[in-house]
Amino acid sequence: MRISGQRIQEPAAGTSRRFLFNLSVAAALGLALVLLLFVIGFSARAGSTAPVISAIAPTGTINTHNAAVTAYIGDGGGGVDSASIAVYVDGAAIDGCVITGGNASCNVYGLDNGAHDVVVYASDNHGNVGSGSGSFNVLAPYDIKDDGAGGDCPLIGD
Repeated sequence: MRISGQRIQEPAAGTSRRFLFNLSVAAALGLALVLLLFVIGFSARAGSTAPVISAIAPTGTINTHNAAVTAYIGDGGGGVDSASIAVYVDGAAIDGCVITGGNASCNVYGLDNGAHDVVVYASDNHGNVGSGSGSFNVLAPYDIKDDGAGGDCPLIGD
């Protein structure tokens, strides 16, 4: 195929078609650099592992309706993106967590008696996501508030 001005002409039957690409040295070096950076970036992401989340607390049974939920977030080799750390208790995101170094601490208030599940997520600087989970039980008395009306609060069984 030959391009002549505005007119495109098909080659004669039985002739071969060849395409010639002119690539400047600067463009070739630019392309090589882009490919090299892609390979290095891919290798760095593939070589790092996601953060490891451990030491989730509390564990066992606690005797209060308020808890400090804590976790350790270990660097898997790609650095920890502290903005990515998310803590959930019973599926609800906990706001106001304090992140210090590799530790996360979140105050949770008004927990009902019974079992509670904790899940913590964190990403490294390459986008690899790690998670950890734990659970604890609350077995605590409820506060009895004086309504100011006077009188006694009967005990169960009286």
